[in-house]
Amino acid sequence: MGKHEQWVGPSFLTTGPPGVGKSVLARRLSWRTGLPLISGDQEIVKACKVKRLSEVSSLPNFTEIEGEIIAQTVENLTGPRIIDGGGSVYKVKQMPFIAERCIILYLTAPDEDIIAQIERRIERNGDDGGIDMEGCATYEELFAKRRPEYEKWKNFTIPIINGDRKGAADLFAERLRILRLVPRLKH
Repeated sequence: MGKHEQWVGPSFLTTGPPGVGKSVLARRLSWRTGLPLISGDQEIVKACKVKRLSEVSSLPNFTEIEGEIIAQTVENLTGPRIIDGGGSVYKVKQMPFIAERCIILYLTAPDEDIIAQIERRIERNGDDGGIDMEGCATYEELFAKRRPEYEKWKNFTIPIINGDRKGAADLFAERLRILRLVPRLKH
């Protein structure tokens, strides 16, 4: 590809349970592929005119808000992007629209690894993590409830082994290059 040619490939949306590493993987994938990163959380904060996601993530209609904002973000894309999606974006009415326009990357890890990450985030931030438990008593129950929907929309599953999100991103970036879904990689 020449210096002035623009890549016209697909955009990618990360999804998966809270704490699995969507943001870390999306940042690394963006860096490796050279595709611009869009943070779904930042788009939500900006659209809702709040300072922190936790100010809106506990609202009863947060899932709908998140879905509408991610769909608007996807609709306004001007080229391929890496979009750090969200943990609950899978269950919104906009998913068919999003799935037509993005390759959906489903991140998965052992429940105990994800729970440990959530607990570290809650301890670090001093809040409840802003996770909609959807009436579930435990994280395991929540993940089991959501898993079929994540599976339904995914184009690729990215397993996070031993918490190595960057390593998973590097391996997946190479896979995208081999499949010619991205033009080249940074090393």
